Amino acid sequence: MSFSNRLENLEKRLEYLEALLYKIEERVKILEALSLTYKQVSGLPNHLLTTFITVYKLGPATASQVADETKKERAVESAYLNQLTTMGYLRKERKNRKIYFEINYDSKLTTDLLKFLKIQRK
Repeated sequence: MSFSNRLENLEKRLEYLEALLYKIEERVKILEALSLTYKQVSGLPNHLLTTFITVYKLGPATASQVADETKKERAVESAYLNQLTTMGYLRKERKNRKIYFEINYDSKLTTDLLKFLKIQRK
């Protein structure tokens, strides 16, 4: 392969990579805008949002089950779960010696958040 062919090939690859980079940058801008919009709408920080979504995926779950899924300490998740309960996003129920947290579908905050995240009720 001649030098000019190699150079032409490299230029084509560079153009392709620049186009990919542009697409990635545009997606990052969109994600940043969504994150800002979400914070304005709900005020929920990311760590609580992660816990909320985990409970949604698991269904009724203990703090240990949520912690196993999020890879955080049980005590940390327990604090987050209790915060979400106090805020009205979750409710908790004691079954025997364990406390289970579940989505509080009766809360307008929760239904608004699920709509924003485009998640359907289970």
